[in-house]
Amino acid sequence: MIYYITLLFFIIFFLLALYLRINPLIRLYIPISTDEAFHFYYINLIQGNNNVVPKINQLATGGPNFCTYPSFYHRLLSYLPSKFIKKYGCFSSFVYDCTSIVFLTFFLQKYRIITIQDFFIMLATFLIFPSLTFQSIGPRAYSLTPRNFSQLLCTLGYVFILMYLEDYNIMILQLGAICLSLSLLSSKFTVQYVSFMTIGFSFVYLSPYPLLLFLNIVAWSFVLDRKNFLSQIKGQILHSHWYILEGIKFIEERWEWIKLLQLLLAFDLRQAWQLIMFHNPVTRGIILNLPFFLLLAQINNIASFDSLEYFSLVIISISVFLWSLTQFSIFRAFGEPERYLEFSIPAFFYLFYSLPFSNTLKAFALFYSLAFYAYNLYLMNKAKTFKTYQSITEAQSLLKSENVKNLLCATNNETYLFAEKHNILVGFFINNIYSDFYHFFYEKYPDVNPNNLKELCSRYKVSHILINKLRKISVKYDTSFGKTIFENDIYKIIRVK
Repeated sequence: MIYYITLLFFIIFFLLALYLRINPLIRLYIPISTDEAFHFYYINLIQGNNNVVPKINQLATGGPNFCTYPSFYHRLLSYLPSKFIKKYGCFSSFVYDCTSIVFLTFFLQKYRIITIQDFFIMLATFLIFPSLTFQSIGPRAYSLTPRNFSQLLCTLGYVFILMYLEDYNIMILQLGAICLSLSLLSSKFTVQYVSFMTIGFSFVYLSPYPLLLFLNIVAWSFVLDRKNFLSQIKGQILHSHWYILEGIKFIEERWEWIKLLQLLLAFDLRQAWQLIMFHNPVTRGIILNLPFFLLLAQINNIASFDSLEYFSLVIISISVFLWSLTQFSIFRAFGEPERYLEFSIPAFFYLFYSLPFSNTLKAFALFYSLAFYAYNLYLMNKAKTFKTYQSITEAQSLLKSENVKNLLCATNNETYLFAEKHNILVGFFINNIYSDFYHFFYEKYPDVNPNNLKELCSRYKVSHILINKLRKISVKYDTSFGKTIFENDIYKIIRVK
């Protein structure tokens, strides 16, 4: 009787987590993010070119306009109706996360025999895990982005490799290699993640086999999409080279340790929390992945690990090292630090439920995720997303009614929210950077340089300027050479005379 009561208790927690994850999709207006807008734009660009990635984007003026962004996921979606893609976008992460954790839990049940209670706890915790769902640090949980899709493929690749380590079936290993190759073809970050993991594994195992697997993955990428893969890698290398040499100058350091200490000493906990959670990537990474770090602190007998557990521990350890490394200096060119932890979360869950950790630690992970998700919902409700959604929609409607020959968004990463079929003036398109133009175009990315606004409009025949009034820099823009034709709470549109 107690067994069934306990089981019912955990099923209720799973259903609660499921409801909480879906709830914002039903109740809240979640405005499209600038990243998501770019992905919709890229899909439409491919759709308009008979589902083939064009070599250049003819509508993008200003900087280089080569189409070198990883495109497999976008091409896959380009075969679907645009209306469906826009509705599916906000649900996509939920679908991919459910698929990932169900695949992992079934593997655990088959090879490690976790209890049915653990099965439901694991599902519940994963669905609302802080670093997978926290909306305030970037579009993931409720947005269409290849980040979600590539994480699913990485999870499938990881599980297939675990299955290979269990049975040594070469066909299973090839399935894992194909999944990882498709992830490479869909995500810039996966290229970095898999490359650095290969280096880490080669060092830890002192073996050539990780490199051979990496070459196997790359070979599949060539077989599946040779032409686009070559263009993608070339663009990514050039972008990384530019970023290391020049782009880092435009990125603001956000740790502010001295200011944080001052706030704590002054007992200004509200401002200290804002700094910890929204500006300092080190403290934020620890908070969003606290159960992750607690697991590492509990491990003390690696000698007892089997090959699968050791493999998973190596993934986690390398990801923590990369998370630390990419906080500093030129290494910031290699992706957002938190993503290295994010992509390794399946290995964390495998180890968490494969090893005999106490039920107290598992319960803490669940309740910590629940509490943090409640905070996440509070922030989303507080953000007044309907107002943002309405302001964007109003500005889009006005631009549709205008004869827009070339659009310049002063907050330039917002361009794809309003691009439609207009010509757009952008500092760079995708991975392509031309440094002289970049310096002329931006004051600090993503804000267009106010001193050069008039010359940009003249040189590139800009017909309309869109300014986000919430940006501090907005007051610096002299638009006396145009006429304001629209203004709402967030945006102002100027027609250039």
